[in-house]
Amino acid sequence: MTYSIRGKNFDIGDRTKEKIESVLLGIEKILPENSSISVAVNRDKLTYKTDITLKNGKLIVRSEKEDEDMMTSIDKATANLEKQLLKLKGRKVNKRKLVEEAPEIETSYDEPTPIVERSKKFEVIPMDTEEAITQMELLGHDFFVFLNTSTGVLNVVYKRKNGNYGLIEPQI
Repeated sequence: MTYSIRGKNFDIGDRTKEKIESVLLGIEKILPENSSISVAVNRDKLTYKTDITLKNGKLIVRSEKEDEDMMTSIDKATANLEKQLLKLKGRKVNKRKLVEEAPEIETSYDEPTPIVERSKKFEVIPMDTEEAITQMELLGHDFFVFLNTSTGVLNVVYKRKNGNYGLIEPQI
């Protein structure tokens, strides 16, 4: 397990880093082996925002929480990460149980298995990023899939919480 702990807009002391590591040790039993955890604590004027990112091969789990107290924001982000990992672990266990159990036995799970409600096919149109944003806004969607004319690769533009836009470009 490797940790990376850093502060944005302030320095995190050694004692605080030790406290953060001890909080993370509490969830170590459910973490996948050979994981790396990055903790970034951002101090704004009145709040602390903690961003914890766990990476393990292709698996990336991210948790972000904000609070007026730094340790409270860290505790909330860690609890959220733990919840996500347990949910992920539960899904894997549930799928295994479904295969192993007899079909006549009815089982109940805490978390329902995700169901694809709707499947949609559409034509991917070549355009640049600005055109894709305009098209997304005209449709009133939160994201838009398009073929980027400058790269020739399938991209996604999306609206961020702060009102700006994001671009997802796959790496192959």
